[in-house]
Amino acid sequence: MNLRKITYLQSKLEIFGSSIMDILKYIFGLGLLAISIKFIHSYFKNDVNENLFL
Repeated sequence: MNLRKITYLQSKLEIFGSSIMDILKYIFGLGLLAISIKFIHSYFKNDVNENLFL
């Protein structure tokens, strides 16, 4: 009975954890996209001497 409860909790945690990881990947992807757009925009404005990550 205890083993069954543990496996049940593990499956619940896997479902919950995968959804959290998907959300984190989505947020990380959006942040990476914003940084790359900022980098490209700064590069084409020829502001290479400025700090691009500010």
